[in-house]
Amino acid sequence: MFLDCFAERFQKAGYPRYEADTVVQAADYSDAITYVSILSEDVDASRIAVWGTSYSGGVVLRVGAVDRRLKAVISQLYKLVYDDRATRVTGKKPGEIPVVDPMLFGTAALPTLESHKWYTEVGKKNAPSWVNSVTIQSIFNVWGNEPVSYAPLVSPTPLLMLVAEKDVLCGTDLQLEALQRAKEPKQLALLRDGTGHFDCY
Repeated sequence: MFLDCFAERFQKAGYPRYEADTVVQAADYSDAITYVSILSEDVDASRIAVWGTSYSGGVVLRVGAVDRRLKAVISQLYKLVYDDRATRVTGKKPGEIPVVDPMLFGTAALPTLESHKWYTEVGKKNAPSWVNSVTIQSIFNVWGNEPVSYAPLVSPTPLLMLVAEKDVLCGTDLQLEALQRAKEPKQLALLRDGTGHFDCY
């Protein structure tokens, strides 16, 4: 969402449109860290932090667990945890499902009413070319992403987790469990007053 020109370039290079892959995204973070720490004269390499929100909030836990160049990790509202591989092998178009659905727990990658409301309102206003679709493989990739297992490995890099008090999409309790498993130094910023997953956007 909001990066149509980049998505078009990747699609022309042969990457499937509407696909998310945790492993690739984590590698992209590390590539960006390499770039800014070595190739950019304007960045102090001793002060690099990563930030991720929702799905990427889980990705940064993975990055923080393995990339020791980081000085801090900020994980905001991370997403926890179908397969059409035979279709792909035969060269057919990857299967897709909607990102959101107007029915509570309908067939969608993000099956909550809060998700549907935010994506459709923001999409209409700020990203008119956004398509309500994601590959089935993306769902499979999300299922294999367990940020909780990386949380204890982020240390000794400082970890800040921003958790919404009423996050029905990612589960407030699951995020707090990840923070509990994380080792020091760590800090919680609990977004109170009934804050849901999309309220901070």
